[in-house]
Amino acid sequence: MSAAREWRVELSTRAAERVRGLEPPYRDVLRRSLDQLTEGLPSDAREGTEADGWTWEPRPGLLIRLLVHAERRVILVFAVEAEAARSSSDSPSRWSGLRWPTGLLMDVRGALRSLRRAPSFTIGVVLTLALGIGGASTVFGLVHTVFRGSLPFEDGDRVVRILSRSVATDGGDRLFNVTPRDFVLVRDGHRSFTGVVAQSGRSISLLGEGPAQRASAIGVSSGWSDLLGVQPILGRTFTPEEEALGRDAGVALLSHALWQQRFGGDPSAVGSDLLFDGGSARVVGIMPPRFSYPYDADLWTPWRPDPADWTTSSLNIVARLRPGADVPSAQLDVDALYADLRAESAGTAPNEGFGVRTSREDFIRTQAASLQSLAIAVFFLLLLVCVNVANLLLARGAARRQEIAVRAALGAGRARQIRAVVLESVLVFALGGVAGLALVPTLGTASSVLIPDVLRTQLDLSVRVGPALLGFTAAIVLVGGALAGWLGARTGRGSDLNGLLRSGGRGSTASSGRMRNALIVSELALSLVLLIGAGVLADHFRRLQTRDLGFEPVGVVTAQLPLQHERYDDPHARVRLYEEVRDALGRSGRVESVALTSVNPLCCGDWGARIRVEGLERPADAPPITIHHRYVSREYFEAMELPIVAGRAFDATDAIDTPLSVIIDEDLAARFWPDGDAVGRRISMDRDPVQWRTIVGVAARAHAEGDPRESWYLPFEQQPLGGSNEIVHLMIRGEGVDETLVRGTVADVDPALAVFGVSTMEEHRDERLAQDRIGAVVGLVFAGVGLLLAAVGLYGLLAYHVELRRRELGMRVALGATRVEISTWMLGQTGRLLAAGLGIGLVLAYGATQVVVSLVAGARPAPAGVVLALCGVLALTALAAMTIPTVRALGTDPATVLRND
Repeated sequence: MSAAREWRVELSTRAAERVRGLEPPYRDVLRRSLDQLTEGLPSDAREGTEADGWTWEPRPGLLIRLLVHAERRVILVFAVEAEAARSSSDSPSRWSGLRWPTGLLMDVRGALRSLRRAPSFTIGVVLTLALGIGGASTVFGLVHTVFRGSLPFEDGDRVVRILSRSVATDGGDRLFNVTPRDFVLVRDGHRSFTGVVAQSGRSISLLGEGPAQRASAIGVSSGWSDLLGVQPILGRTFTPEEEALGRDAGVALLSHALWQQRFGGDPSAVGSDLLFDGGSARVVGIMPPRFSYPYDADLWTPWRPDPADWTTSSLNIVARLRPGADVPSAQLDVDALYADLRAESAGTAPNEGFGVRTSREDFIRTQAASLQSLAIAVFFLLLLVCVNVANLLLARGAARRQEIAVRAALGAGRARQIRAVVLESVLVFALGGVAGLALVPTLGTASSVLIPDVLRTQLDLSVRVGPALLGFTAAIVLVGGALAGWLGARTGRGSDLNGLLRSGGRGSTASSGRMRNALIVSELALSLVLLIGAGVLADHFRRLQTRDLGFEPVGVVTAQLPLQHERYDDPHARVRLYEEVRDALGRSGRVESVALTSVNPLCCGDWGARIRVEGLERPADAPPITIHHRYVSREYFEAMELPIVAGRAFDATDAIDTPLSVIIDEDLAARFWPDGDAVGRRISMDRDPVQWRTIVGVAARAHAEGDPRESWYLPFEQQPLGGSNEIVHLMIRGEGVDETLVRGTVADVDPALAVFGVSTMEEHRDERLAQDRIGAVVGLVFAGVGLLLAAVGLYGLLAYHVELRRRELGMRVALGATRVEISTWMLGQTGRLLAAGLGIGLVLAYGATQVVVSLVAGARPAPAGVVLALCGVLALTALAAMTIPTVRALGTDPATVLRND
């Protein structure tokens, strides 16, 4: 007994007889347990309801009561029969129905006291869990919002998008907007929808005080607001008479953002006139906040289709499914409509049909790949966190094996022992879950940058702690906590009490040793998966960043110029406007060259065209030849520093009323004229009647957005009108060119033109790479965190592993083993675990890499050299984690170790 404190033990007669009847090892256990009581209460001690302080029931029939007098430092312990103690309390009938809940509550309080007595352990585990659970909950919240959250209109999952469908160069479907004639066909002939509406976008210039302001105006067909289930928060929607008149009705609905910006949120804006280039519109209503469907709309106007227009693919068509209808049945419906169209309108139905997809699929498209890749990374990080916590709980459980054995010797049942350990584990996970939920808003804001703008602007991606997120987190807490607690409880299973007492609690069962080895291997395998996954994303970003675009983006400023108004409906007027802007910019002294293009190769979508090659005979069922389609001014190749490798660039001979000309790129030339004789050949758009164009030059290969690889360039000065030239891009090369110069110059030429989208080509390139860059950075962060967790976890496990073998190490040294031999032996022990972990990790990483490569376009598996390097990094980490505890153990005097044990 310790003499450092004044305390005494009083036993009842029968309790004393029971204690005297214990075998010596068990009597020693009781002595040690009473010594421990002077340091603190066991985790399953509970506060009494009477004046006797605390009670502890190690086994049925033996109840220990404690009365603590802190000022005298006296602990009075009574060991009595449990039955006798209960007989002096309230009647059983009063408490019999509450025994199990009361016992569970006492276990919870005991677990909390146990965690409070180990603050370093508790804080470390809670922080680790907060990181893993917070990250997993955040990604779950984003995934739930994107795939299950509300859409910007009523009952959005019943709203579908109808698109024209053609065959892409890779054999898949290429979906794009619908012509007015095809819209009328679906609207009037369908059987699967309650309504079909069209939306047609255009850019306008708002006029008033200050410079003109660009706005996105959406023309909508009749029944639009009713079909989407969206009503104005102020004013009204369009009347049937206004819908019948179309844009001639002169009315508009404003977005909430434009109302705030243009009118300061003044309700009197309803009824006022909005001036823009080409006319004005009376504001009749204000739409709800965050509603900007589609295309980040600023305002909506009535619109009516031209049933004769079968060439302009410009309409966004949406429909609402009829009750009982679904997407497959709707697809069969529109397929039948298109078959009738092809039979009745031969030569004017060049596409392959219609495609139907849900509005959610239309929002997400392929852009959810980054979110799915992030979810994979977080999943492996969460697994690694749980394994790390299991490691800590296993080590803590092993350190408490003597305590567990003491309770078992005094009669505590196995079920209760397991319940106590599992409950403590679940409580730790619960604390980590609460801390993780506190991180969710911050992590959600940071993670939403991985989501493309098309989703961020149309969907509310703020991650909120709602029922779904709480349920997901609770599942992690319960499943992870119970499993980790069960692993920790296994450390005391099958322990030999006498051997445990003789070894001071440092014994090790074979099952716990196998469990430690399995956790070490798991740490290594999961860490390698994260490292290789991050390597794949980093390599993908590096290749994107360093690839040759074919042109020089540095030093080029681009701006968008809308030409959708009556003043520029004449082709000569458009050419004159461009020439005036070009010459005015040239007079600034800061501009080297100015060009115009219908498509910026680094942003803002793409246009495709189907072509014919003169003299090329193709089977009737052959897929169409689809290429990138753009109009450019004659200065384009000089301004973009895009070389002409054969023939010539456009010049003054390529003008209105001259023979049609075209420049193609190297890929298209190599495909049809591999002998290098493309110049002088003729190609045309795949339309009837055919207008043949003569190839006057071949340009170097240049990067372009979209599916087709090959490109052609048409002279803007020759054909400045057309749907693809409604918004054009100025490409300005020079030093010191800024937004002020561009806007001021255009305003001097035409004050009603609202220039927008002024930025450098380098900014466009960086914006295109932003998601890949963020994905690479996030992957590297996750890999770094995973490596750190692995290092900490491996150090803890290996340190404990070495500590358990200190007696064995001491005996080996006493028998003559050198420190080099001991180190080699320990290296072999760790090497086997390392080899197993790396082997399993490589298999898992291969599967994870295949998934990432399938999700991220252009990604490829990590090179063998990178994989070997990452394996080396992980191996060095494991060896470093092993070295520190091994050196510490070897520095201990063997005689001291053997004597103490």
